[in-house]
Amino acid sequence: MIAPGLVRTSKFFGTLDPSTLPRVDTASSYPLPPSPPAPAPLVTREDLEKHFDVLREHGWHFRQASRRFNHLGYTASWWELRHSGRFPSFKKVMEYVNDVADLAKSEKHHPTILIFDRVHVAISLDTHDTIERPANISNSPDSHTLVNRWPGITLRDIRMALLINSLLQRHKMVEQIRPTNDLNPSYEELIAVRIEK
Repeated sequence: MIAPGLVRTSKFFGTLDPSTLPRVDTASSYPLPPSPPAPAPLVTREDLEKHFDVLREHGWHFRQASRRFNHLGYTASWWELRHSGRFPSFKKVMEYVNDVADLAKSEKHHPTILIFDRVHVAISLDTHDTIERPANISNSPDSHTLVNRWPGITLRDIRMALLINSLLQRHKMVEQIRPTNDLNPSYEELIAVRIEK
C-alpha cells in the first residue's frame, strides 16, 4: 500500500547499476542541451530562445513561485517552468508520474509533482541551487541587494522539460491545461528574484 502523497518508483530501476542503464535522453525527438554542473547558471537568453517554441508547443509555460522563509523574515519569489495536463485515467496518471520520477532520478532533478482530481497532473521545474545572483528587495528601506543562491530556471530545467515531452506522448495525455493568465515575462524578469520583508 502506498501512503497518501507518496509516489512509488519502479523497483526495477532501483536494483540496477545507474551506469548500466540506457540514457533516457535517447527517447527525445528533439536535440537535448547538455546537463550543466551544479550549481547551475541561470538559462541564457540564447538557450531560452532556442528551446522556447518547442516548450510552448508542448504546453509548458512560466509561473511565479514563492516561498516564505520565516526564520529569515522574508518571502522570495522566482519563476519556474510548469506543465499541466489531463490523462484518460488514474492508472495512466500513476504510470506517467512514476516514469517522471524515474527520469528525475536519472537526471538528478527534483520536480514538483501535483496530482489533483485523479486525472490531472501539474509538474513544476526550477533549479534550487543556481549560481549566486542579486535579489531585488521590495518593502524595505534597505537599498542594498542580497546575493545568494536562489531558485530559478536553468538549462537543467529545460532539458528535463524536453525529456518529459516524450513521456507526455507515450502516456497519451488527453488535454493540455494552460493558465488563463498565460504570462510571458521578459528575460530580465525571468531571471530575477524578488524579496519581500
